[in-house]
Amino acid sequence: MNFRSLKTSLAFSIAAVFLSFNSFSQCNPCYAIVNNGNWNSTATWSATPGGLASSNVPAAGDTVIIGESGAMNINLAASSSISKIKIFGTGSLTYNAASVTLTINNGDSLILMDGSIIDGNAQSSPRMLISGSTPITVLAEGTGNRIQGLDRLSITNSGTTNFQGSGDINIGGQLRPEGGSVIQNNSSGTISMSVLIFPGNNASITNSGVLNISTRLRLLGINTTITNSDSLIIGTDADCNGATDDGHIINNTGYLSIGGNIDLFDADWTINNSGELVHQGGFLNVGGAEVFSNLNGGTWYSAAASHAGVTMNCDDAVNTFIFNGSGAQDVFVPSDGEYYNLTFENAGLKTLSGAVIVQDSLTLTAGFVDIASNSLTLGTAPATPGTLVYTDGGLYGGGFTRYYDAATVADGDAAGLFPMANSNLSTRPFYVTAPSTGPSPGGTITVSPDNTTTTSEVSVTDGAATIFLRYDGFWTVSTGGGITGGSYNLSGRGVGFGIIGDVNDLRLMLNSGVVGTVGTNAGTTGDPQVNRTSLSLGEIADNFYVGSTDTIQSPLPISIEEFEGLCIEDELSLHWVTSNEELGVPALEMSKDGESWMQIENEELHVSGESGRDFVYHVGRTNGLVHFRLVDLTEGMVIETKSFDCSNGSVRLKVSPNPATELVEIKSAQEISSVVVTNTRGESVLALHDVLSNDVGLDISKLPNGVYILRIFGKDGSISSSRIVKSGR
Repeated sequence: MNFRSLKTSLAFSIAAVFLSFNSFSQCNPCYAIVNNGNWNSTATWSATPGGLASSNVPAAGDTVIIGESGAMNINLAASSSISKIKIFGTGSLTYNAASVTLTINNGDSLILMDGSIIDGNAQSSPRMLISGSTPITVLAEGTGNRIQGLDRLSITNSGTTNFQGSGDINIGGQLRPEGGSVIQNNSSGTISMSVLIFPGNNASITNSGVLNISTRLRLLGINTTITNSDSLIIGTDADCNGATDDGHIINNTGYLSIGGNIDLFDADWTINNSGELVHQGGFLNVGGAEVFSNLNGGTWYSAAASHAGVTMNCDDAVNTFIFNGSGAQDVFVPSDGEYYNLTFENAGLKTLSGAVIVQDSLTLTAGFVDIASNSLTLGTAPATPGTLVYTDGGLYGGGFTRYYDAATVADGDAAGLFPMANSNLSTRPFYVTAPSTGPSPGGTITVSPDNTTTTSEVSVTDGAATIFLRYDGFWTVSTGGGITGGSYNLSGRGVGFGIIGDVNDLRLMLNSGVVGTVGTNAGTTGDPQVNRTSLSLGEIADNFYVGSTDTIQSPLPISIEEFEGLCIEDELSLHWVTSNEELGVPALEMSKDGESWMQIENEELHVSGESGRDFVYHVGRTNGLVHFRLVDLTEGMVIETKSFDCSNGSVRLKVSPNPATELVEIKSAQEISSVVVTNTRGESVLALHDVLSNDVGLDISKLPNGVYILRIFGKDGSISSSRIVKSGR
């Protein structure tokens, strides 16, 4: 072979080797070609779908495709940096070593399709990092896509990272947009994670899809901006690191739910809501320059017990603030003192922290509001009197003011309702209506309730009848705001006025006189409605009481002189005495937990004494702590509550039967020296001395029926007491 031929042959050989190297050493894109392979094995990858294995593994700048040609699981045992990754529903990427990070750093970088999985596989600190300086897309299509079990998915990309597609993504750990990261969620699926944490400064997220954070939102840098126009759900708390002048901003035009506390750490937050914001927790560490605004069209639900220190604007047109906590809540005063729409849905007690004006609509569906000597005003002028929506509950502790325009108000119309109550939480609704002639011009009418529950004897002529008794609690009515003229009807109603025989016996009256004309009463004896008609504007500005023309069955609250319990072994007996001269029977209610109460039927109670004021109820075995309360049903109030526990083993004697008709058996752990029986006035009616026995039979057959005190004197100097009932049955 000559030199020219050798040179030509060598050139062809080198070219063949070069072509062979190109064919088998390149892997971009890198297709997974095995069912179960390792990321760092050349046998796992090919440059073509289903092709021959390459002599390389994915590296920086490469695109990785898993599951396109069938079910595949690729194991990642060492950190790797690539450009993009696409996983189909038949594919998965599983971490199988600790402290491994997969870094992705190019556009269209992470694509999940139809149930694909990236699984941290219970390894220590498995992580994913989306990095770079260009816009990056995280695309999910189909259902069941999961990024699960990762310690964190961090985003440090200085360009925008876009979540897109119609599929769901479930991130088991943290989503961490680092400082300066810009996140946009435009996915029509649900993006879920355990924690959304912003560890750096000037990061932002814009959500126009469903973003579900199962636990906490954490803002650890400064100047974080969160913008939500669809659905952002935070399972528990939202908090920050407490740096001065944090400058965090949350703008919500969609649905934002915070299931726990907003922990402000004395930092500066701004929350602007013109969508629906549901805050189910409280505010912690208030002290910075927090400014929260319920803007035009916004609805803000708050379960927070206190809003102290928070600056809140609530007067933008067509916004609603709703108190819906499960316990007591303070009703804060907005920055300019005005709500636009205000709703009370909380069955617990709400307390005004200052004077409040409601511009448009006041809704009371449950619970009581303590005005706390402040003022609550509905409407801002006669031409804008506002609207009251009332279902249940009441206002007390101060005046409720309403604007009236120059128009008539029909009897029973909510436009004339003042949903008042007293401090005992007995409802006292009061109507001021103008069915025939309205004011001209309009102005304000204010009603405030008095809490007195006593009854006084009076003698007031009211037409052909005489009012003999007056319930001393009253409504104070006052006028203002330039109101003049009009002819008015008044209607007072409520529960807890005492014993009422007939609603037609009742009269709406002044302290010692009457004005206007007797109306036709309505309601029931437990919830009467007492009406007065044809009053002038000057006549309605006074105190109005409920009186009765019946001297027998009229307002008469029940009060208690004694309420005691006695343990005999592990059995409990109760005894109470009312102070009323007339018959008044309080209801006895029992509870195991102090929350759910059951009423004891009256026929189970033993009544003694000539006045019928003395009551005994034998409970029997209690098996631990049991709660009892006496309730005045006519007043709608709890008189007294006590708790007893007879299971502590400290009881020394047994007395039975009780009640008894003839013979009472006494058994004592200590030898009995003497037994003395006294009546309720303390007078001795029966005595046994020098008994010197542990068992005594006591003959009470000759005693009048009633309640007695049994005292047992032990030989060891001990004294035990028991109440016994002598019964004729």
